[in-house]
Amino acid sequence: MAFGNAGAPNSFGSIPNVHAFYANGLVAGEPNSIPAITFDGAKVSEAGDPVTPVFYASVKPENPVSDTRMYVLNGASADRDGTFILHGHLWQRDPYVCNENDAVLGAGLPGKCNAPATGSLFFPAGTPLVGSRRIGDNPIGFAQGGQESWNAPSHFDIVLPSAGGGNGVTGDYLFRDKASFGNAGGVWGILRVE
Repeated sequence: MAFGNAGAPNSFGSIPNVHAFYANGLVAGEPNSIPAITFDGAKVSEAGDPVTPVFYASVKPENPVSDTRMYVLNGASADRDGTFILHGHLWQRDPYVCNENDAVLGAGLPGKCNAPATGSLFFPAGTPLVGSRRIGDNPIGFAQGGQESWNAPSHFDIVLPSAGGGNGVTGDYLFRDKASFGNAGGVWGILRVE
């Protein structure tokens, strides 16, 4: 499909119902509509779900999980980078915290990593150290709603403090490559919050 002006033949702008681009209703009743899928009696997908990843998260009170995690990577992207977004959600850019012994290494702020790059008083010279070895709530981290530089050598830990956004709203949330090329190429999916 070509890029172009709204209404130009054979362009994205010529799609009459582009506002419903990801809506299951567009394929309802179609002969190739996807049926509901179950495995060992458990629901895997709803009838009419798109042929794309649908991940499930729960906000039910009986599920005491405190966060939802998505691990984002790109197995091959020789031509361009992407930008991962998950509609309706924010997450920390660096959700990493230090080990319990980091107070000994001189971290002045709980959770802040202050380990040397190599060697220290407690480790032999040349011992490679990293600033963090755990995922958690980074007290000096900042929140974001999109992750740029999504390419083949990168990977990202998306830790959602609450599935369904800050208010835990149930429903389907679109995740995708914000850039048009990846989006049109099928780089999208659904996080279903129940």
